Amino acid sequence: VVPRSLVPIIQGEDGACLKQIRQISDAKITITDPKPGATETVIIISGTPEQTHAAQSLIQAFVMSETETT
Repeated sequence: VVPRSLVPIIQGEDGACLKQIRQISDAKITITDPKPGATETVIIISGTPEQTHAAQSLIQAFVMSETETT
């Protein structure tokens, strides 16, 4: 679960960041549509334990690097 405001950062321009995370981690990543009025969005990561861990780490890294620059 991530704050809804971070979803554009994770997706990146034209989905580029998300595509990169998928390629590097080889995990399947699905960003669910938040419920109306929700402040959080569920991200579903599936794959082997190594793939899911890699994807989580990459998502955190993208978020941290983007929030530090703004």
